[in-house]
Amino acid sequence: MPFYKRITIRNWNTVTKLFELTSTKNKMKKKHSFRLYINMKHLLIKAIAVFWAIFINGSTFLQAQNVTGQWNAVLSVYETNMRLVFHIEETAESYVSKMDSPDQGATGIPVTATKFDGSKLSLAISNIGLLYEGEFKTDSITGTFKQGALSVPMTLKRTPAEIKPVNRPQEPKPPYPYRSEDVTFENKTAGVTLAGTLTMPETGNNFTAVILITGSGA
Repeated sequence: MPFYKRITIRNWNTVTKLFELTSTKNKMKKKHSFRLYINMKHLLIKAIAVFWAIFINGSTFLQAQNVTGQWNAVLSVYETNMRLVFHIEETAESYVSKMDSPDQGATGIPVTATKFDGSKLSLAISNIGLLYEGEFKTDSITGTFKQGALSVPMTLKRTPAEIKPVNRPQEPKPPYPYRSEDVTFENKTAGVTLAGTLTMPETGNNFTAVILITGSGA
């Protein structure tokens, strides 16, 4: 025969408070669990963001350290600009490279020694006493070109080098601010004809004359 115990509830207010306290505790537990879930979600998002930042920066760094390929530069010496091009290749053991000097019509000049340690580049052509030493700066290599007593800064870039035209007053281009005409002089005794260029101001007369005779090196 089942046993039943009679419980007499004398104070309903106490029972109501007990139920309210139990309900409040349950709500607090659910709220705490929800906050914990949100915090874990934020931590996961931050971890993923950090991972991608490291991955992208690492990929950029590795790409920046790839020294192989074509590097272009403009060598500026005494108001004269000359293009230089280096072609660098990686072998199983080290690096090899060649140099072009387009403005001198020279291509495929062997570089004696090509050294690269991941950040610093050294190119040497011993038979002409040339040495270039530079360091990576994002998408370029900044360094110094040396040849004999000459030492000037020079930057290598991936993009083709462009040379700005040099203003040469000794090689004027028409239209001239003066009169210019070609003239000839016949020397019957020697049996030769001399030719030259006569220049004079546009206006006026009785000018002082100067004869310029150039040598065979002109």
